[in-house]
Formats: sequence, structure tokens, C-alpha cells
Amino acid sequence: MPIITHTEGPAGGVEQAELLIAEGADPKKIMIGHVSNSRDVAYHKAILAKGVYIAFDRIGLDIFTPTDVNVKNIALLCREGYANKIMLSHDTVNVWLGRPLEAPEPVLKALVNWRIDTSRKTSSPRSKPRGSRTTRSKP
Repeated sequence: MPIITHTEGPAGGVEQAELLIAEGADPKKIMIGHVSNSRDVAYHKAILAKGVYIAFDRIGLDIFTPTDVNVKNIALLCREGYANKIMLSHDTVNVWLGRPLEAPEPVLKALVNWRIDTSRKTSSPRSKPRGSRTTRSKP
């Protein structure tokens, strides 16, 4: 059974992978999410060294990591051979309790790019000139 996790800070992914593997989970079926909360490629590589997948799934939530930094990091990891271990997805709040998200104006302004279409519109096209390729990995 696949396991998908969330990490809230720019840390915790290595520990999650280690715990799940120690408990018998197959690393090939583990995806550590929210790695886009961290700007640190060494952190991403440390998680990948455990044999698990990572998910850049908060692209556009620039209060954690600017989109350009995520794009640069994804492209670098792809160039270094990790493309088949990276998932691009999107964990976003489109509506809150069936209504548009209500928050103070400065918060809404900070979330303007945190939309369901951000990964497709910004990250994939921006990564291509930086040396990454769109590839499909075998299951």
C-alpha cells in the first residue's frame, strides 16, 4: 500500500522516511510530501537517499519557498538523476468549508499564487530550459 506523508517545516522528511522504513514499509511505496517547504537541496537529497519519493506539492506558496527556487531545485535534482523519484502535485486550499478562503488582506496577498494550476503553469515550463526533461518513470 502506498504511503504519502506531509511535513510542515523545512525538516522532518528524513525522520518520517526512517520511521516508516524501520516499521517495515517499502521505500518504493513512500512519498514524503511538502518538501517544497524547504529551500535546501541537501535536505531533499537526504530524503531521496532513503530510497523514497519526494513531492514538491506546495509550489506557489511563496511564503515558504519562492516558486523560482523550487523550479531551480527541481531542475537541479532532475539533472542529477532524481527525476524518477520526484512527484509534482498540488496541495492547496481552493475553498475553505465550501466558501472562498477568508483571511486578512496581507495573508491573501501572500497566497495569491497558491492555486491548483500553479504547478502546471509555472513549474513544468520553467524547468525545461534549466535542463530537466519531462519523463515517465516505470512503476
